[in-house]
Parts: sequence; C-alpha cells; structure tokens
Amino acid sequence: MQIIVLGMHRSGTSAVAGALNLMGAYVGAPEALMAPQPDNPSGFWERSDITDLNDRVLASADASWWNLAGFDSSRLPEQAVEAFEVDASNILADLESHRPWVAKDPRFCLLLPLWLRLLDRPVCVLVYRDPIEIALSLKERNGFSLTLGVALWEHYMVSALRSSRHDHLVLVSYHDLIADAEATTLDLHRRLRGLGVDGLAPADGLELAAFVDPDLQHHRDIQFDSEHLLNNAQWRLARALRDGIMPSASDNFD
Repeated sequence: MQIIVLGMHRSGTSAVAGALNLMGAYVGAPEALMAPQPDNPSGFWERSDITDLNDRVLASADASWWNLAGFDSSRLPEQAVEAFEVDASNILADLESHRPWVAKDPRFCLLLPLWLRLLDRPVCVLVYRDPIEIALSLKERNGFSLTLGVALWEHYMVSALRSSRHDHLVLVSYHDLIADAEATTLDLHRRLRGLGVDGLAPADGLELAAFVDPDLQHHRDIQFDSEHLLNNAQWRLARALRDGIMPSASDNFD
C-alpha cells in the first residue's frame, strides 16, 4: 500500500511519518531524506526529491508553500504537469519496490490530485494540531503573523479534505500522539489494517518512547482567545478535527 501523510507545516506530520516508519513503512534511503534541523531535531522523514518537485510545481504557478493567492492545482500549466508526471514516476519507482511505503510533505495537501493520479492503492493519513499552536510555531520560525498562520492552516486542511477520498483517509491527532504515543499508534495500525494496509506491525514501545518526545511540542501551554483569532469557518473546522470528526468534502468551509 501507498501511505501519504497530509497536514500543515508544523503540525506533527514528521512525528507521524517517523512513527509509521517504526511500524515498518519504507520512507527511502537515509541519504534521500532531509537532514534534521534545530527546529526538527528528530528529523523530517521527508524525501528531498519530493519536496523539491512539489516546490517546482508550485513555482510554475507563481506560488509557494506560503504564497497561495489564486493557486489552483487544476489550472497548472500543461507543461508543468507533464514534467511533474515524469519526475514523480521516477520517485515512485523507488518507493514501489518497498511496499508498504510512506511519503510525507505538507505540500501534498496542495498537490494531492496530481499525485493520486499516479497511485493505485493510496491511503492518506491527515494530521491535526491546534491551529493556534501551528500559527505560533510559524511566527517563531518564519515571522508570520498569527492571522496568516491560521489562514495557511485552513487552506492546507481544506485542500486536503477536498482532494482525498474520505473512505481511504485516517485522521490522527498530534496531541494524542504526544500524550500517549503507544495507544495512538496502535489505533493507527488498526485503522490502516482495516483499509487493507498490510506489512505493518505495532511500533516497539521503547523505540516509540525514544522517538516521540513530548518536550518537542512547543507552544502548548500558551493561552490565547481563539474566538478572536479564528473566524467562524476556521473555528468549526478546528472543532470538528479536534473532536475526531472528519468534515465532509462537501461542507461549506468558507
């Protein structure tokens, strides 16, 4: 099976992808992965070739991961789509020889329709983290305003929900993973098996405890008045995902 991890930047997608690797999902050779950074010392569990390719596709539409005004993946230049399919097929050729595999890049939220056309048995794992925590992390790392950070979170989550098949989509809370990594990954393993993902096994408890470090979850104790930072649509979306409810792709998020 082919596992795609979806979620906004700074939302815990790296932790989920790393946990899936501990469960037996192939991510790629070590040299193919982005190197750990001070803001993500446990590693990104993200292939550099996938990130570079997704960035090139966004740039072909004069967009970037944070500059998405007017971006629509269905309106990409035909030449960019053709080039994407060649490069993506080369990347997937390596992954396909190691099923089950997992690929993670927050940009998948924006470009998922392109990737899904090349996959035959995809399952998506959508990671939820409180949007205020994400916005605070982006403010610290990138200097973004909290309003921009929350707006980007909304755009990524709505794009992911609208592009994915909900009968092949699993929701995981980053907060649950930090609070009880073993129980959360056991539940993830169970749900993935229910969707036909074979070849995974529950992660070793000691390895998991060493990998998922609660101290890496910054900004969790800072209190903000969310009602003044989130608009009505953002509040409804955050509340549904927080409660483990997968909003329908037909819901009005605007």
